Amino acid sequence: AYRITATDWIYGYSRSEDTTGPTASDAKMRVRVTEPIPMLAWKIKREGSKVILEREKSIRWEFDGAVFNLFGADGQLIRKYRKVT
Repeated sequence: AYRITATDWIYGYSRSEDTTGPTASDAKMRVRVTEPIPMLAWKIKREGSKVILEREKSIRWEFDGAVFNLFGADGQLIRKYRKVT
């Protein structure tokens, strides 16, 4: 479920699946279903052509055209993506 406004993006998952284990053959899947859906809110900011989603003491997402950057709470770049055409 999600809601989006001019300044907020709010979303949550009613079901999540996580698979973990020491090896692929030993991995176990955990399914979690939650009602009501726990919602997370992100502030939407715009800086020039960038759209930024951020939460206090959390990761930050920056979208700029074909580039998407994910930053940690400490501001360190975690992943950098770009659209390949």
